Amino acid sequence: MENWEKYKSALNSLLKSGESLNTEKRIKAAAIINTFLTEEFGIEAILVGGLATEVYTEGGYRTRDIDMVSTGQNAYNALIQLGFSVSKGGMVAQLTYRNSGLFIEFPSSQLEDADKKRVANVVVSEDYYFKIIGLEDLLLDRIRGILYHGRTENQEAVIRMIIKQRNNIDWPYLLKNLTDSSELETFNYLYHLSESPQNMDLNELVEKQRIKRNITVPASFMISRALNEQILMFLLSRKSEVVAWYALFVEYDDSISLTESKTKKTFADLSDIFSVFIDFEDELITKEQLAEELYGFLVRKFNNYLGIVVN
Repeated sequence: MENWEKYKSALNSLLKSGESLNTEKRIKAAAIINTFLTEEFGIEAILVGGLATEVYTEGGYRTRDIDMVSTGQNAYNALIQLGFSVSKGGMVAQLTYRNSGLFIEFPSSQLEDADKKRVANVVVSEDYYFKIIGLEDLLLDRIRGILYHGRTENQEAVIRMIIKQRNNIDWPYLLKNLTDSSELETFNYLYHLSESPQNMDLNELVEKQRIKRNITVPASFMISRALNEQILMFLLSRKSEVVAWYALFVEYDDSISLTESKTKKTFADLSDIFSVFIDFEDELITKEQLAEELYGFLVRKFNNYLGIVVN
């Protein structure tokens, strides 16, 4: 118990009465709490929820409390010994530290619908650290909260996380775990909102520009133009027919023209992902023929509709 004083002192210094709690202070408090639970009780705690969103948005999204996944009652009892008190009962009890305005909840005893291997360690200082749910699993959780629990505030959270972490997201993992079309459509909509308003909605375009071939694209593969190429490559590995839609999107840009050599090479490279022969409208054709078909379609359909000049 002698070691506990350093945790109390750290919290007291951080949470001075009357001072507002900003993102930095909540993150430091989470680190102190996690280190206390881990080092003194051997209790694992993982940051989830709103504060995890604050971390990934670098303060661009604000929350009021700290949510952690841990062995609930044991964690509650440990924190009460540290000086926390129960501020609200119910299905999920809420703890507060004196009159600081800091609240903490343990909504679950385990990390649900998430890959524990993706949990990240965040070192706040030489003495304090915390664990946080993986970025992709947090995005999935926020999306499902919108769909299944009516948490509309999650829309802002998802958009801000995409904006801040666009280059760090593991797109194949994320796409693989959007398990039905409604989840993917919701993500697509929010991703679209995270982009420049000048970018067009390709879902609408897909409906207007169906390929006149025996190729069908499930609704779950209707994706926004600017998604990272990793996503598109992942889709290609799952469904061969998506190669046709990739061909429509990958070379399109509002401000540039297409060159025949560049476009044909792109299609040929895509065809390499598959075997030499692909079943295309009840025919077996080579990948080179497929590339020609895709290029021809792009020229016919997009030249007029999008005003693209093909040199």
